[in-house]
Amino acid sequence: MGDSKPEEPWTKTAAKYASDAAKKTVELTNRLQEKIEKKFENFQKKNDDKVKLKSKVEEAATGIDSIAVDELMRTEAMHIIETESKWDRVKAIYAHDVILHKPSEEMMWTGQFTLVGLLVGVSVGGIAPAVRTSENFQRANQLTIYTSKHLGKRHYYDSIILSAMRGGTARGIQVSLFSFLFWSSLFSLEAYRCKSSLSNYILSGALTGAFFRIHFGLKGMIASGSLGAFIGAVVAPLHMLAMSQLSKSAEQRRYSAVIEKLKRRKYFQQMESLPTQN
Repeated sequence: MGDSKPEEPWTKTAAKYASDAAKKTVELTNRLQEKIEKKFENFQKKNDDKVKLKSKVEEAATGIDSIAVDELMRTEAMHIIETESKWDRVKAIYAHDVILHKPSEEMMWTGQFTLVGLLVGVSVGGIAPAVRTSENFQRANQLTIYTSKHLGKRHYYDSIILSAMRGGTARGIQVSLFSFLFWSSLFSLEAYRCKSSLSNYILSGALTGAFFRIHFGLKGMIASGSLGAFIGAVVAPLHMLAMSQLSKSAEQRRYSAVIEKLKRRKYFQQMESLPTQN
């Protein structure tokens, strides 16, 4: 007969607890895996829906571009341009295209010029305050004794960077606001008059400059408006030359926008005329 000892009760209890813990661990792991798989499926389904929506929009845009511009469409476009009011052309600039989900070409250019003005203002506007702060710091701290050379340099550079950030931020906001007002008023004037001319740039610059110094009274508005008109006269030849090279004058932009609208209408009329599949 074997002389093995009988298994003690506490050993059986420990084995039972270990078995139960292993089962619960496996169960929790399976639940967690199911939740992760479910969330991944939902995420993948949302992405698939976005891809389908994007493909539909691109398909619509491709179908619109594939429509040929015939003589009848050109005649209708010219009729729309001749009969539409001046304010209708201005409203069209600020209208959002709900089909292709994009703003007008003029508003996209206004946003780009505003961003460029912000970057230029931040970059240039921080130079003068940084130089002035450097001179003032050296003058005010000639007799200051620092515990270490590193600490003195750190205070020096911190004051310069802080001053440059303050001056650059303030100047960047001013330049970007000026740029936004100038270009938005310019495109509004071009749409209202339906033509590109030097007077549009001069008038836009004068209005924007006068608005910036409205709190300085009449004299300040006249001086700032004169400076804005000069800036507009300087910008006009460069911008008009670029627009002529790109065939993007006010008249051409309006004609292209009307043609695009007619092409969209014709395309969706063709889509609605197709027989539906049951």
